[in-house]
Amino acid sequence: MGIELMQCDDACGDDAIRVQRVLDSALDAVVSIDLESRITVWNGQAEKLFGWSREEAQGRLLEEVIIPQEMIEAHRRGMKRYLATGDGPVIGRPIEIEALHRSGKRIPVQLSITPIRIEHDAAGFTAFIRDLSYIKERQRKLEVSDERLQMVLDGADQGFWDIHCDSDLSALSSRCSTMLGYISGTVANASPPKSEHIHPDDRCKVAQAWDDHMAGRSGQYRCTYRMQTADGNWKTVHDSGEIIKRTEQGEPLRVVGTRTDMTDQQNLEASMVAAQKIECLGSVASGFAHDLNNILAAISGHASLVAEDGNVSPKAAECLGVIQLAVTRAKSLAENMMSLGRPSELKRVETPIRGCLESTIDLLLPSLGTGVDLTTDISISHSERVLMDISHFQQSIINLILNARDAIDGTGQIFVSARAIKKGFEDWVAIEVRDTGSGILPDDQPLVFEPFFTTKLPGEGTGIGLAVVKLFADEVGGSVDFATTVGQGTCFRFELPLEEPCVLSGDDGSINDVRDELRVVLVEDHDLLRPMLEKAIASDGREVVSFAEEEHVLNHEWVENDMVDVLVIDVNLGETNGIELAQTIEAKVGHPVATIYSTGNPDSVAISCLEPWQVVMRKPFDVDLLLRAIQAVRRKTLDFA
Repeated sequence: MGIELMQCDDACGDDAIRVQRVLDSALDAVVSIDLESRITVWNGQAEKLFGWSREEAQGRLLEEVIIPQEMIEAHRRGMKRYLATGDGPVIGRPIEIEALHRSGKRIPVQLSITPIRIEHDAAGFTAFIRDLSYIKERQRKLEVSDERLQMVLDGADQGFWDIHCDSDLSALSSRCSTMLGYISGTVANASPPKSEHIHPDDRCKVAQAWDDHMAGRSGQYRCTYRMQTADGNWKTVHDSGEIIKRTEQGEPLRVVGTRTDMTDQQNLEASMVAAQKIECLGSVASGFAHDLNNILAAISGHASLVAEDGNVSPKAAECLGVIQLAVTRAKSLAENMMSLGRPSELKRVETPIRGCLESTIDLLLPSLGTGVDLTTDISISHSERVLMDISHFQQSIINLILNARDAIDGTGQIFVSARAIKKGFEDWVAIEVRDTGSGILPDDQPLVFEPFFTTKLPGEGTGIGLAVVKLFADEVGGSVDFATTVGQGTCFRFELPLEEPCVLSGDDGSINDVRDELRVVLVEDHDLLRPMLEKAIASDGREVVSFAEEEHVLNHEWVENDMVDVLVIDVNLGETNGIELAQTIEAKVGHPVATIYSTGNPDSVAISCLEPWQVVMRKPFDVDLLLRAIQAVRRKTLDFA
């Protein structure tokens, strides 16, 4: 009998060992408890998962080992309920819950509880516990990755679409909505040809491009078309996509692509077109400007000489005034094209702003018409100066006043004011040109300073006047802006930085006059202009010789014997460069020579390269200004002698 009992005990022990080995080989933690919630089974995976050895865990209450503190009371209630009713909400089905590691760390687990019965009586429970840490971490990383991808898609300039032909899994990124001004996700997840936002005139084009790709007639789906924005306007977009999945029979299943807002590209293309127009304009302008300005200078100069004759009749004087006005208007057109077409280094000098502004206004008055009432309020002094190109400034003022005249349609009021202002610690001058015209329509306001934009009828305006004004303001470090009210008028405001007084000018803004006996060498190859300039210089009491070619100048006795006081040289002398000729003469006489460079091309002389005894005069220039410039450069040469 003892032997039989010993054999039974050995058999039972072997079974227990085999069961334990089976449990330890399980991939999940296996934990059994009795009806008092004490642990009876604790396999190897449970040891690894929770950090308690089998010896430490067995016999202890489950709530002391793996149940978080806030769940203990629910566990106790569940045990009582099962013992009383034989039912429990978590029995027989997997649930996801948190368990407690020995270190106190929370572990996400999947828990499946099975009741243990012996002869139909409850004896305890066995729990199969699967560690979800890796799965949860992977899921978390995927969610973060998805969030980041969504952030990239939402922040991208392009929209993305993913069309599933056989299911409702199609999706459009939020950018497809926001680029049209809609809230993210508002645009339906439909294929391009089925979008409700397509312009009616473009719908057939989109459908055709889509069908061509789906049928294999085109390698990619590409289409540029218009879509309606949230504010009711139309925006041009470009779609580019490709089939990435097909059925075994070759039918399209999935098409992915991008949608691009073409607004910036269209603006860039428009800017490039405008730039090309400007470049072409510059090429044309520079080609004829030199000759044009020479002719204008000859006309203006001869008119000035005739006007100085005391025997000129009032009628003839009036005609001479009209000639000068016509020259000014012709010069204005040439200056506009050259300034806009070939922006260059400014030929800046310190200029008395008041005198320059007043003379420009006086010049324009006869052309405004009898129906225009022009009022001025210029409170700046004669000593206040701006470092600028005189011609560019005058052209800008002319453009603004003529623009105001056109705005009032020949009848109304124009107000021109100028006053000194402070901007921080700096002194500036503010010039305003205001009209009582019809104002600028809201849609036109952003385009006011754009080259070639005009609201006038074809042939009535070039659309470059205000663009020249903006260009000048930017180049001198100033600003120009406007305020307008439809039906009441517009006010353009110029703000320019003031400079210290010019050393070549008097306090009243006039050039210092030095009455010397001067010998002037004139070099001008234009046959109409040269005789007029020679006569004008001689009429001012100067000795003058004129030449059309370099060779004759260098061989003249005045140059040979160092008798030249002032040079007046055209910069463009056919194949000869006037600047190089002046340098040759200075080298021959061995000292600086007062020099006036005349030019009709704004790019021909860099002001920054001039010496103090050298100045540039832009054709066509006033004869009186030339005579005063001769005095000024001569005095400057004496200062450096």
